[in-house]
Amino acid sequence: MGFSMAGAVVAAVTSLLLPSKYQSQAVVFPSSNGSFSGAFLSEITSKDINMDPLAFGQEEHAEQLLQILQSDYVRSSVINQFKLMEHYEINPSSKGADLKLAKRYEGNVKIKRNQYTAIEVTVTDKDPQFAADIANAIVAYADSAKTNMLRKYAQKALSDMEIYLAQKAVYIEEVKDSLNSLGAQGIIAPDEQVKGLMEQMVIASTKGDTRTINMVDERIKKIGALSGDFFKYNRILVEEAQKQADLRKKYEQLKVNVESGLPSNFSVNKAWPPGDRSWPVRWLIVAVSTIATFVTAFILLLVYEQLYLPLRKQLHESK
Repeated sequence: MGFSMAGAVVAAVTSLLLPSKYQSQAVVFPSSNGSFSGAFLSEITSKDINMDPLAFGQEEHAEQLLQILQSDYVRSSVINQFKLMEHYEINPSSKGADLKLAKRYEGNVKIKRNQYTAIEVTVTDKDPQFAADIANAIVAYADSAKTNMLRKYAQKALSDMEIYLAQKAVYIEEVKDSLNSLGAQGIIAPDEQVKGLMEQMVIASTKGDTRTINMVDERIKKIGALSGDFFKYNRILVEEAQKQADLRKKYEQLKVNVESGLPSNFSVNKAWPPGDRSWPVRWLIVAVSTIATFVTAFILLLVYEQLYLPLRKQLHESK
C-alpha cells in the first residue's frame, strides 16, 4: 500500500508539472461541385443533384476537401499567419528546423473524415484561443483555395468563350451579308417566288404572251441558279444563331459562377476555445500510475517471497 501511495504522490506531482494542452475542433461538410448558376439559372432534377451547389457533397467531394485541407498551401498559409516556428519555439536556423516544424504541425493538427462524410479539423495547443483560431483558419484557407482554383479555371474559360463569341458574331454577320447580297438580286424566298412566277407563266400562256413567258422563264432560271446558295446560307444562319444562343447562355452561367463567391463547404461547427484542457488528464495519470505501482510492487513482493526467500533458505541450509 505504501508503494501505491508513493506512486500516486509522484504521479500527481508529475502531472502538475506537465504543461496543459487544449483541443479545439471545427466540423465542415463538403458542398457539391455544382455551380451557382446551375442552382438558380437552370432546372435541377433529382438525377442532377451533384450539380446543385446547395447540396451536401458526396464521398468523392469529401475526399477532395480532405486533400485540400491537408495540402501544402493550407499548411504553409497557417504556419506563416500564426508564426508557428516561433510559437513552437523552434530555432529557424537550427538543423532540420523545417522538418521539426512539419512534425509539430502534424502532431497538433488532425484532419479526418467521420462516418457522416463530414470533415473534422482538430487542433491541439497550449493556448485554447490559439487552437480555435488555427482550426478556423485551416477551414477558411481550404475554402479560399478551392474557390480560387475553380474561379481561375472559370476565368480562363470565360476569356476563351469571349473570343469564340466574337468570332461567332463575325461569322454570322458574314452569312447575313451573303443573304443580303442575294436579296439585292431579288432572291428573298425562292419557293414562294417560283410559285408566283409559275402562276404568271400559266396566265401568260393562256393569253399567248410570249414576251412575258420569256421574262418569267429567265427569272425562274436565275432564282434556280441562286436558290442553292440562299438555302445554304439560310440554314447556316439558323444553325449558327442557335449555337450562338447556347454559347451565350453558357457564358452567362459561367460569368455568374466567377462573380458569385459561393463557399465550397458548409461549416457545421465553428471552432471555439475549449474550457477544459484535453491533456494531461491528471486523474487518469494518477490512477494509472497508482495501479501500475501497485502491480509492480505486488510482483516484486511475490518474486521476493516465492523465489528469493526459498533460495536464500536453501543456501543457508547447505552451509
